[in-house]
Amino acid sequence: MPPEEALLRRLGDRLQGMDMLDLGVGAGRTTAVFAPLVARYVGLDYAAEMVDRARARPGLTTVELLAVADARDLTRWHGRGFDLVLFSFNGIDYVDVPDRRRILDEVRRCLAENGTFAFGTHSLNALPLRHRLERPTVCDPVRPLVRSVRRAIRVARLNRGLDLETARGRGWTQIRDDAHGFSIPATTYVDPAYELRELRESGFAVEDVLDTSGASVSPEAPGNDAHLFYVCRPLA
Repeated sequence: MPPEEALLRRLGDRLQGMDMLDLGVGAGRTTAVFAPLVARYVGLDYAAEMVDRARARPGLTTVELLAVADARDLTRWHGRGFDLVLFSFNGIDYVDVPDRRRILDEVRRCLAENGTFAFGTHSLNALPLRHRLERPTVCDPVRPLVRSVRRAIRVARLNRGLDLETARGRGWTQIRDDAHGFSIPATTYVDPAYELRELRESGFAVEDVLDTSGASVSPEAPGNDAHLFYVCRPLA
């Protein structure tokens, strides 16, 4: 993804000497990219089936461990001093808000004093949700239209139920958005100002914020992209 590509460019040749912790690896999308570039790689995911798929990827010679684990409890790696911790594709958004803070605290305990922590998260600025039209094709002109109409109805219903004034006041909201066909019970959307405060209270300084195109944006006024990617370092 573009923000991850920007992270790769940012770290450059330093990657080859890095000890990396990759959280929420799923089927190994980021494993395939990062593991061959770093000195040592540990990849974790909550779902055993996903870890099995990641393990099946070829050529992962620098992988120290691919294991089932919960990002809310990284006790095994406290004090390890990872040079890079990545939690990609908004994985942090699928726990409740107290557990979100717990994950940040756990990462801080695993990160080197001069390490980098990068993660993606949904932005509250993206709400209300916007409907995206699915393009029909010559071979299938009907089903994309039907899916688009159904999704438009779901999105309109969801938006009517939003209380954005309350959400902005507390800094976050949780909704059943359109991810995986509205099948995920709750996705957390966070106000960027709240995120900066949450990170600071967990011991992180934000070095950069990237939008979905991988471009740097102002942390205080990052725009309305659905996802933002935070690149952080530990506070001294």
